[in-house]
Amino acid sequence: MEEDPTDDEALFRVMASSIDPETVRMIRALAEAPLPLETLRERWARELPPDELSENLELIDWFCRRYPTPEARLQYARRAYRRWAASMPPE
Repeated sequence: MEEDPTDDEALFRVMASSIDPETVRMIRALAEAPLPLETLRERWARELPPDELSENLELIDWFCRRYPTPEARLQYARRAYRRWAASMPPE
């Protein structure tokens, strides 16, 4: 079952479509750049501050209540990916 887009999603699409092509190119280059193994290990070893950990756990709890089954979570992920892909500026 498809969810109707919210005003926030419409706003995101408008904002994403207004980004200039050079900025999009730079963001893509950063996102697609390889991450050195040592940097990845440092990030994995980093301990989250208590407030960040608490916020993450609250979000996970909310998400699991909102989407209680693996099927519901996968359906959400597919919808979110379609929204994201539709909002991306062309290459």
